Amino acid sequence: MTQSTHTVTLGIAQAFYSLAIPNVSVSAVKLVKVLEFNPAGGERNFYWTEFHLKNICEALSLKLVVITLDELKCEKTVVENRIYDVGILERLNRKPGKNIVLAGQVEHISVMRPSVYVGLNHSLLKRYELIRKVFLPLRIRNFYSLSPKGKKGIFFREFALSRKLMDDNRKKIVEFILAKNLPEYSFLARLKALVHDGKCVVIVSLLAEHFGGRKEFNQVILERAVNRARGIGGILLIKNHPSDSHNHRPILNSKGDVTVEVLSDAISRSFPMEILVSIFEKWEFFGTDSTFLPTSAHLAASVPVVFEDTSRRSRSHFLYNVGESRKLYECKEVFV
Repeated sequence: MTQSTHTVTLGIAQAFYSLAIPNVSVSAVKLVKVLEFNPAGGERNFYWTEFHLKNICEALSLKLVVITLDELKCEKTVVENRIYDVGILERLNRKPGKNIVLAGQVEHISVMRPSVYVGLNHSLLKRYELIRKVFLPLRIRNFYSLSPKGKKGIFFREFALSRKLMDDNRKKIVEFILAKNLPEYSFLARLKALVHDGKCVVIVSLLAEHFGGRKEFNQVILERAVNRARGIGGILLIKNHPSDSHNHRPILNSKGDVTVEVLSDAISRSFPMEILVSIFEKWEFFGTDSTFLPTSAHLAASVPVVFEDTSRRSRSHFLYNVGESRKLYECKEVFV
């Protein structure tokens, strides 16, 4: 067991994943504040990212350090005995050395798949792009990804995270936060109260406009989800992407016969889905593919229903995620 390992990360989900690396003991999380402007990235509130991660670290007895990217760049070399997220190494333009690398984005699943024998398609182009632009220049050979099973190739070796560690940490974090009874987490207490009788929660994850999301596409997802919630007597929960500040309730047509909760304000949408689902005894998923699903789909009460918009407007987003991750967990695909 490696002791006193620090994880260097850009966000909550990646920090959470780094804590599930087998046989590694993490004692501190270093959250990097990126000040660069990204007009295509939507609205992310760093204050709430830091707030949530502070409570997560407290729940797991970890130290949290916040640092800017410029401050991290002042370190002349990549400090050893750390876990580095690929996004950090890209911004530093530095090789990982002997450090552990976490490829914690859904697109990184494409580094090891598909097979080169499938023929030239978007998936294979994405694989070549990641290898040529990121993994080869940074000399990343071994890494942990979101894939449920690792994979060994000629040049790269992918390792799997521990699902048991993730599940254990989810439970500890939620129990700790609910016990603190902070006013900022009233939305969690409210959700917990709604499902006290074991009602199933139908989680809806829509495609944000800055990712190419269309109103018509999101309406299809909502209609299917509302019908499902109505059919099982469940609760509908619309959980926005952390960068999506849009209120999607106006396009919802529930006829008032379905209980609806919307997490769209900065604090609630910033709370990671990976941890949120631990509140619910039973939940189902209707929405677009995300980083959350490869590591959490096994907890759902039924097979997740994943939608893909085939329109021209959204293709740029799906060049980021070409759908390889959906082959790693059981799901029902719906093309709109």
